[in-house]
Amino acid sequence: MKRIFLPIVFSALILGCSNPKDEVLPPNMTEADMTVLAENIKSLSEEDKLLLTQYIMRSEMSKAFGGDGASTGTTVGEAIDNQKQWNIKQEAEEQEKAERAAKLKAEKDAKTAEFEKAVAVTVFDKDFVEVDCQSFINLDVDIKNNSSKEIAGLKGTINFFDKFGDLIRPFRFGDDTLDIPAGESYKGTLSWDYNQFMDEDSKFVNTSLESMKYNFEPEQILFKDGTKLDMPVSNDSPF
Repeated sequence: MKRIFLPIVFSALILGCSNPKDEVLPPNMTEADMTVLAENIKSLSEEDKLLLTQYIMRSEMSKAFGGDGASTGTTVGEAIDNQKQWNIKQEAEEQEKAERAAKLKAEKDAKTAEFEKAVAVTVFDKDFVEVDCQSFINLDVDIKNNSSKEIAGLKGTINFFDKFGDLIRPFRFGDDTLDIPAGESYKGTLSWDYNQFMDEDSKFVNTSLESMKYNFEPEQILFKDGTKLDMPVSNDSPF
């Protein structure tokens, strides 16, 4: 009985140790260690190999930026499971971001429609002036109040584009001293400092108004009755 039983037990031990998921990740991830590991896990599925590669890369990146990297004694199976859970979490976070972005865009589109109904900004001339060794870019604008309430202030950005649709220069402004009755217009001049060392300023000054396209990107309208119209803003940060 012993002659039959012992070989069976020995064979079972060999088979048990050959499971690639039981392999322990090398602590230093040297080229030699990784070569041995690659040979020992070659029977893994392609999906598991990819997950393991992602885990190792993530761990090494963590170490490069001062993190702990993979825990000592981590097996291939544990690394694969860890990466699966990490991927699931990342996918959930990306889905949440996408849903927030879609919601914000819908809110912004709705607000933009409100703004377009309430106010229209038209640029009818531009000028470059020098006064007392200072240079300015002037925009002559017409602000039309299309709402049913008196406008007391307006804040936003006028963006100018070249014929290719590439942004040349944004001009952000805010004026809380306006007094535009419903249905009427305000004509005025907006000014910004000119910087000769900024390519965008030079390109704008040297391009005719007729050769550019522009849009008005609104941020806020203040009404005389104390109410206001705000564009939605995102609190998300990529950092």
